[in-house]
Amino acid sequence: VRVPWLVGLSLKDASSILSRRNLALGHVGYAPDVHNALDSSLAVVVSQDASPADELYVREGTAIDLYLGKH
Repeated sequence: VRVPWLVGLSLKDASSILSRRNLALGHVGYAPDVHNALDSSLAVVVSQDASPADELYVREGTAIDLYLGKH
C-alpha cells in the first residue's frame, strides 16, 4: 500500500485516509504546546513515522504513528 502524506491534516482526516488505504492508526503523540481538549481538536499532524519521503510502500494493515501539534 502506498504511504499517504498526512502532515498538515487533522487527526480525523488523517485517520480517515489511513482507513481508506487499509492502514491502521498507531500511537498518537502530542507536542508540548497541546495542553487541553481545544488544543488537541485544533492540532494537526506535524510528523508521521512512515513517511512517503522515506518509504513509498508498506504492508497493508501497517500501523502509522502520528505526532500532532499546533500549526
